[in-house]
Amino acid sequence: MSWLVIAIVSHIVLALVNIVDKFLLQKVITDDRLYTFLVGALGTLIWIAAPFLDVSWPGWTLFIIDVVNGASFI
Repeated sequence: MSWLVIAIVSHIVLALVNIVDKFLLQKVITDDRLYTFLVGALGTLIWIAAPFLDVSWPGWTLFIIDVVNGASFI
């Protein structure tokens, strides 16, 4: 698959996620703190379920890169 196609598809997916987030915050869950809590709770649930979903460990190098990347995103 071409890198251009991957870049375009990833931007489309990100745009759809942003539209769904905006809809949820305006119509379904109007409290931002509740929405933030729910997103964090679902992330924690995935973290707990990962060992049962046959997820492989990518290694410490990639883990450190991901943590630094996530911390810089905040």
